[in-house]
Amino acid sequence: MAVRKLMQPVYDKKIPVLGGRGNHEVGGGIAVWNKVFSGRYAMPRNGPKAEENLSFFYTQGDVLAIGLDQFVEEGISVDQRWLDSV
Repeated sequence: MAVRKLMQPVYDKKIPVLGGRGNHEVGGGIAVWNKVFSGRYAMPRNGPKAEENLSFFYTQGDVLAIGLDQFVEEGISVDQRWLDSV
């Protein structure tokens, strides 16, 4: 949970933190990611069903941020249908 400790000053200022799982986090699996990024630390829960807390979108004013987890399926891919709908 080192990342949460490192980012705690940002969380404390109520600044949104949007994380994306990369190739270094894949080894721990989705369960570890979901443990670290849960509760108030969770990503927006608006991604595809199989990718909740992994892929998401976030809007603030005119800004649209999209987080894509390309490692959910074997190989590297994204849910293009969901992305197109966003």
